[in-house]
Amino acid sequence: MTEEFKQYTDKQLLFLDALMGEAKGNIRKAMDIAGYAKTTKISEVVRSLNKEIIKAAEEMLAMNAPKAAFGIVDVLDYQRDEKKHLFEVCFRDTKNVDWFSWTQLKSEKMRDKALMKKISQRKKIAKAKAVKDRRVGFKKDIGQII
Repeated sequence: MTEEFKQYTDKQLLFLDALMGEAKGNIRKAMDIAGYAKTTKISEVVRSLNKEIIKAAEEMLAMNAPKAAFGIVDVLDYQRDEKKHLFEVCFRDTKNVDWFSWTQLKSEKMRDKALMKKISQRKKIAKAKAVKDRRVGFKKDIGQII
C-alpha cells in the first residue's frame, strides 16, 4: 500500500495549528490567524484540508473525552445535590414529611413542582404570621396609649 505524501502551504500549516490552538475550533478565526483573505470561502479551505481537520478533531476528542465525561457527571451530580438540599431545607420543620418522600416522586418535574408549591405555601404562612404580629403589636400600642 502506498501512502500519498501531501505538500502543505505555509498558510495551511498555520491554519491547522491555529484551528486546534488559539482559534479553539473556530474556522474563520483560524483562517484570519493564518493570513487568508477575508474573501476566501471557508469551504475552499475545509475542502482542501478535510482529512487533516477530521484527524485533528479526533485527536482532540480522544485527549479530552475522559475529562468531558467527568465534567458532565459532576454537573449532573451538582444539580441533583442542589435540588435535594432545597428539598431538605424546605421540609426540615414540617411534620408530614413522611407522606412526601423524596424517592416516591416519579420525575424531576413533579419534584420541582411540589417543591415550588411547598415554598409558596411557606411564604404565604410567613406573610400571614407577619401581618398577625403587626396587628397584635398595634393593639398593644393602642392599649398602652388608652
